[in-house]
Amino acid sequence: MPNNHRRFEIIGHRGVPCDAPENTLAGYKRAMDLCLTHAECDLHLTRDGHLILMHDPTVDRTTNGHGRVSDLTLAQIRKLDCGSWFDRKFAGEQIPTLEQLLELVGETMHLVLEIKETQRYEEATNLVVEQVRSRGLIQSTSLTSFYWAPLEQARRLEPAISIQALVQFCRQPPRPEQEPAQICHAHIEELLRDPRLPIADIICPRAQDLSAEMVRVLHERGFPVRVWGAQTDCREEILHVLRSGAMGMTADHPEFVMSIAEDWFGSH
Repeated sequence: MPNNHRRFEIIGHRGVPCDAPENTLAGYKRAMDLCLTHAECDLHLTRDGHLILMHDPTVDRTTNGHGRVSDLTLAQIRKLDCGSWFDRKFAGEQIPTLEQLLELVGETMHLVLEIKETQRYEEATNLVVEQVRSRGLIQSTSLTSFYWAPLEQARRLEPAISIQALVQFCRQPPRPEQEPAQICHAHIEELLRDPRLPIADIICPRAQDLSAEMVRVLHERGFPVRVWGAQTDCREEILHVLRSGAMGMTADHPEFVMSIAEDWFGSH
């Protein structure tokens, strides 16, 4: 199904996790089959300094192995099966590296790369920028994080790369001395006062925190808004995001979101 509406970015979340195991090449091949224009992935560093696609800090949930990514070498990680837990037909699927994903996707989709690494975020950020730049993919890549530090570093290393700040609104913001500092504020006005805000090109609040007023205020300050954390098998939640005026959202169920968005833009 081609993505005809063009005004709303449907970002495959970890690939297409309703159809294939998350953060696998099979999932990104599926995203390309669906003609998605955007896809997101999560990045952690192995013990020997390779960037792999993995959401959790451990391999336990999505592989037949155990342990923290940071304690395992790439050679050890390549031996793991990260497909059987999802479906037998994906048995033998391996955890890919960022290099493999970039080679697969090239310029066919815009990749949103989330830096999950917190202990070695400087090394991870350097490597992400280096690998993206070496393939001439700066214009078709965005970097994103729940932490300011890797985003600040990425902006220094490559001013042309798109930066998307993953924002959380919390009643009790994190401690000031916490490093790296989370992008976490009590309310939108506090976020707007954050001196690091100009680092970002796009602001990404959680779907449950989203409102049309928030989008309006951020637009007035020059920030497009895209959303994370939406239940994308829920029609009403998708419509809530569309009504808000957000530019896009990550989606576990991109085909369903696409169908709702097609109907929405067709009637507005």
